[in-house]
Amino acid sequence: MTHAARSLLFFLALAVCGASGYFVTLALTGISAEEPAAAVPQPEPTVPKTPPVPPSKSPQPIASYQAPQQPRQQFIVCLDPGHPSEVNDGMHKVNGVSETEINWDVSLRIKKILENTGVTVVMTKSRMEERVTNRQRANIANSAKSHLMLRIHADAGGGTGFTIYYPRKQGTKDGVTGPSQAVMQASAVASRHMHAAMAEKLKGKLKDNGLRGDEQSYVGQQQGAFTGSIFSQVPVMLIEMCFLDNKNDAEWIKVEANKNLMAHAIAAGAISYLNNR
Repeated sequence: MTHAARSLLFFLALAVCGASGYFVTLALTGISAEEPAAAVPQPEPTVPKTPPVPPSKSPQPIASYQAPQQPRQQFIVCLDPGHPSEVNDGMHKVNGVSETEINWDVSLRIKKILENTGVTVVMTKSRMEERVTNRQRANIANSAKSHLMLRIHADAGGGTGFTIYYPRKQGTKDGVTGPSQAVMQASAVASRHMHAAMAEKLKGKLKDNGLRGDEQSYVGQQQGAFTGSIFSQVPVMLIEMCFLDNKNDAEWIKVEANKNLMAHAIAAGAISYLNNR
């Protein structure tokens, strides 16, 4: 039987027998009941495409924090109000005032002026009567890593006016020789700044005795330099503000306005050096 004839019989059987003709049709067509019908091809479902994810970028490293450099105004000055020390207590009054007293008074005024400009001030003693040896005073300045040590004194011996001493030569004390060449050179520069400021501010008030080497002092003649200079590892100078055994000098330094003037002159010299070192 041809394929066309078999197809015709299939449709006729469906028309006559309805659903019951299913098995007849199978027999006529030779289609097995257990043979699955051919699958009708279905279009593949469309899966929405996920947009491509761009490759991740490595995070940029955060720049390391750079601490600001120390402002030039942030200096350390060691203020050394002279006496009491191993030399003497400086408490003997001459013309109504003692050296220890005037050294302490003016030093506190210098401290306030310097601190108001942003300078850190380290004191070698915490009260007027405190006894500190000259070696200990130098060690305090060294330990604080001071940029400058100012030794505040008042003189005696028949002169008048102010004098600035600094180490020009090495001296020897207790088996130690010093200061170093670097300290002497820096001290010379600092002393020149100090002298210029004091000469300007005290002009017409006190005699200017200028700059002198430690070796020109009484102690320096014995050991080459002041003890405080020998042990100093920082620029250092000793300022003799006036001669207390000179009545005019003593009366001048006892006046409040003049104490302030002296303090401002010394502070100006320190600041001049610090800003130009």
